[in-house]
Amino acid sequence: MQLVNSLEQLKRNIEVLESYQGSKIYNQKFRNFIKKGICFLVTLDEDGNYFFSPSRFIGYVGNSFEKHINNRGKDGGVTNNAISEILGFEPQEDHDLEVSFQRFCSENNIEYNETGAFGKVRKYWVFDSAANLGASRTWIFQGNPNRFKVDEYLRENKDIVWSIRQEHYVKDIQIGDTVYIWRSEAGKRSYGGVVARATVTGLPVFRKDVTSEYWVTPSDANEVLPRVPVHVVELALEGHLSREFLKSNPVLSNLLILKMSNNTNYLLSAIQAEELLQQWSSTVSKVSDIKREIPLPEPVSRNREFLSYSEQLRGKVIYEYLFNGNTHRWIDEHTLELDPEWSRGYQTMGILHHLGLKSAFKGLFKGLTVAEAIDLIEQECDDHPTDRNLYEPIISSLSGIKVNNEHQDEYTIGDVQSDEGKEYPEGKIAFVLHKKRERNPKLIKEAKRLFIRKHGRLFCEACKFDFQKVYGDRGIDFIEGHHKKLISEMDEGEKTKVEDIAMLCSNCHRMIHRKPLISVEQLTEVIDQNFI
Repeated sequence: MQLVNSLEQLKRNIEVLESYQGSKIYNQKFRNFIKKGICFLVTLDEDGNYFFSPSRFIGYVGNSFEKHINNRGKDGGVTNNAISEILGFEPQEDHDLEVSFQRFCSENNIEYNETGAFGKVRKYWVFDSAANLGASRTWIFQGNPNRFKVDEYLRENKDIVWSIRQEHYVKDIQIGDTVYIWRSEAGKRSYGGVVARATVTGLPVFRKDVTSEYWVTPSDANEVLPRVPVHVVELALEGHLSREFLKSNPVLSNLLILKMSNNTNYLLSAIQAEELLQQWSSTVSKVSDIKREIPLPEPVSRNREFLSYSEQLRGKVIYEYLFNGNTHRWIDEHTLELDPEWSRGYQTMGILHHLGLKSAFKGLFKGLTVAEAIDLIEQECDDHPTDRNLYEPIISSLSGIKVNNEHQDEYTIGDVQSDEGKEYPEGKIAFVLHKKRERNPKLIKEAKRLFIRKHGRLFCEACKFDFQKVYGDRGIDFIEGHHKKLISEMDEGEKTKVEDIAMLCSNCHRMIHRKPLISVEQLTEVIDQNFI
């Protein structure tokens, strides 16, 4: 008989086996199978009761008792391997499950032995429910940096595509599944492990890889494979979950990737998925405590491409790269209107590299307005004054960007009449600047929560302005978090504490960051002295 190769096939066999439980015709045979079993797939029913399915039965496609009896070549060792391949992990000895197995046997009048057949210790795979064998799943997708530029690909793209080389998984991968990206060791100790968490956004499709520039050997992209689109939710290339760490975890040490490292795609059990999410969330939280800095520009002296285009076109190029995260080739074709096969992205690259905008800047300001981006860079200059000369050309280029209403930037266009009827032309972008930099959103959220618990409401610590009192429901929970300590004043490895965050209104926040910089206490004194 053919071995199972999908979760749906496993689920079907479990349902068949469940139908035999208590059956007048098959109940005795059901009890014998359970009694002689060595490895079992364990599921929970709706009432939280365990059901034990022996590997030798559920491991063959479309099985039934009649087919099973006539299957002369049935082999539990072979079915164990097939089920492990599908589930992504191997069966394990488990004392608690052994106790539950014995209870299951007693409830079903099964005279169980102290061990499985041939004196072997019973082992178990665990899923939280049989229904969840077809529900949302969690995967590990592996990439080898020796063949594919994993770090560069993840750093430069939020929406990515990954190949499915274990093709028996193609029908099991569904939209909404969770994917952890695994970077292999590539000969570097502690380099391998989980570096990103992502979500499946589409179904697998057989096609070539369009990201040939990330392959060490570009022709490798021509291989036609099922490929699935995923969206990267969180990235931790530096503070990743290392292979060594995962091997030391009692639950995750059983991950199949730690035992069979040559595959690309691995499925996790519900228990493994829960544990991995917990460890990942803890790691990402720690990583987010690291000081967030705007990358340091690395300008090049070559300016031929930069001087070949108008200020307006250069602005569009910069906007598409920084705010939309488009590639050099895409910008050459759609913004500079060049033949990408001829230009190959070199014109855009020349413009950007002259300003020092390398790959670390790609899509850096997604979701922000130009004003907010300028504000972030200005604060970076406040933190590192000696680097201002590197950032000034970028600030100047951003200040000259003219965008339309499709984008998020705030500006006013048109002619405005005064009360006297005199017309004043207005069309230049008027940026409304306010502080947007939040080194760690969780930190700001916690600071707000503790402030409300202490004071009963949110208000500006400098001028006492209360957004909710003035704006009603529209102002609920609205306030800005100000980091009292500049990055340049922090010691190596120092982390920001909740008490380092001050609650400020937008005006006071901006006043504090005007030159020369002042503290919240100093601004309060200024307000008290000038308030009439």
